Amino acid sequence: MKSNKPGLSLMQLLASFLGRDSKESNEPGLPRFVPGAEVYLRKGKFYLASEDRSVTGFRYTGDTVLVLPVSVSDAELGKALLQVLAAGKDGIQDIDWDELEKGQEEEPLLQAAGVKSWRTFYTDCRACSVYKKPDKMKFLPSRLRGSSAEGIGEKKFFIPADSSPEEIGRAVRKCLERSR
Repeated sequence: MKSNKPGLSLMQLLASFLGRDSKESNEPGLPRFVPGAEVYLRKGKFYLASEDRSVTGFRYTGDTVLVLPVSVSDAELGKALLQVLAAGKDGIQDIDWDELEKGQEEEPLLQAAGVKSWRTFYTDCRACSVYKKPDKMKFLPSRLRGSSAEGIGEKKFFIPADSSPEEIGRAVRKCLERSR
């Protein structure tokens, strides 16, 4: 498939659309891995989950999940987010959904929340995605519908990557507030 813009490959267009750096990653043909995290506010708790990227470029919710009370300080929230961002893995194998047995696909995030489905988890929940490049962090609020999430591009914002943990924690709260 060819792009409509001359000089850009399909992978570069995809990287641009997803806000990723178009430089090569460890995986041939993929943009450089940009660490990502999913942050949720549900029932008085923050749920922070790492994002992993497969060899084909698909992003999965990772195994690293931290749960914090909503009363946590901005600095502690920021430190936790940085920890989760650092835990993301690149180059994992894609999940073969046909090979999974019922219940086997339960993710650590859902386990941490004590629920079995995304639909239940998303009830009375706010969400956002965070991506960290060397020079900036992107905060993207999400709109949750049923069992799916959609980024609200017009509400995204950026802060410098070298922001203090306290500034990062405030940005998380601001982003979740925008996720209505």
